[in-house]
Amino acid sequence: MPARWRARFVSAVEHHLRGVVVEARNKAAGYRPGIAEYIRLRRATSAAYVAHALVDFAAGVSVPDSVWRHPAIRAYSTVGNDLLSWFNDLLSLDRDAATSGGHNLVLAVATESGMTLDVAAERVRDLWQETMSRLPSLRPALGGPADRYLDGVDWAIRGTIDWSLESARYR
Repeated sequence: MPARWRARFVSAVEHHLRGVVVEARNKAAGYRPGIAEYIRLRRATSAAYVAHALVDFAAGVSVPDSVWRHPAIRAYSTVGNDLLSWFNDLLSLDRDAATSGGHNLVLAVATESGMTLDVAAERVRDLWQETMSRLPSLRPALGGPADRYLDGVDWAIRGTIDWSLESARYR
């Protein structure tokens, strides 16, 4: 892969690892992030941006920087990250409530809003469904290599859903 792709990949891995370190420090200190802080942190800890960078690698072609940096592409990638992260948070709520020190969107919503876990989970489900229903309208019509990248973002969401529902991890 070309140098520009390797730089994007390394940046995505660094972002992920920084997030993992922050989450570990938070847990060690007993710190529970609020909703906005948690969402920003989750975008790192999910490693979705690493997966998004690997779309090019899997296809054997590197998306040009002009496509990669396009604001609509970056926004779509962020929404894709949120969707797979929030889905995972919904499925892993019981485990996270016992082990994650508050690092789960449902837990953040419950804590910050003073809701029960059931009501907070319903809010997060509603947010996920609303965001997922808007996804097609958020997809920019840029064509060419942008479409291949955006397909990869979509596949990352779908792959997370399929893996989560089939994995023994969440049974």
